[in-house]
Amino acid sequence: MTEEELDELAAELARRASRAQKSRNDSTPDARETICGRCGRPQPRTLVIGNPYQKMCECHQDVARAWRAIERVDPAGEMTFASLRDPDPTVKNAAAKLQAIVSGQRSRGVLMFGLPGRGKTHLSIAFARSMLEAGKLCGVYNLAGLISRIQSTYGYEDAEESKASILDEVLRHDAIVLDDIGKEHRSQDTETIVYQLVDALYNARKPLIASSNLPGKEFAERYDAAVLSRLKGMCERLVIRGEDRREAAWEW
Repeated sequence: MTEEELDELAAELARRASRAQKSRNDSTPDARETICGRCGRPQPRTLVIGNPYQKMCECHQDVARAWRAIERVDPAGEMTFASLRDPDPTVKNAAAKLQAIVSGQRSRGVLMFGLPGRGKTHLSIAFARSMLEAGKLCGVYNLAGLISRIQSTYGYEDAEESKASILDEVLRHDAIVLDDIGKEHRSQDTETIVYQLVDALYNARKPLIASSNLPGKEFAERYDAAVLSRLKGMCERLVIRGEDRREAAWEW
């Protein structure tokens, strides 16, 4: 064998060794990875929210999506159970029920009614934050935004999402926060989506933490009997009272 042939053989062996090492690296988690407790796939040990290049399974994508939803509502990270200073008794009662869901002592959700600024969103975000910190998946959605997301998929055969895939995403969570029920635009299509969503949540037996600014009578008149029946089956009705915290914090 000539010297050139020996060199070529050595180069080919080096290429094969490199390919074999790459294959091992692709199939074996490195020191920066851990194993997802839900799906068993390798995951980064540190979740970097908003990093589009970080390799994540569906479970971790759901976690990242939930944290982003929380940060959009509460960028300063101030909405926690601990930050509910001197709350109204109705807020204390709601917080206790939500914390019982986080700890696993309660499975029934809550539907919070009350005027704006009474603490409903604060309670919902505190709940979602506590769930995620406890290692449980919690989806955080604004109902009008969720409906718009579903409707934006209409008429696109090659769309990455569909109504079915979005509903499947919602149902993957251990609990769901649904904010501002009653703010969505009313139409026959919207009513169909609301029914399908509520029906899916009811059948999945997932805790639902929902809130609305509508008075109870107006809320009951807005939705049909099938939706109301399922919400009553899933959730305890709570009325949140007290002062408007946003108005109280305003500097005139």
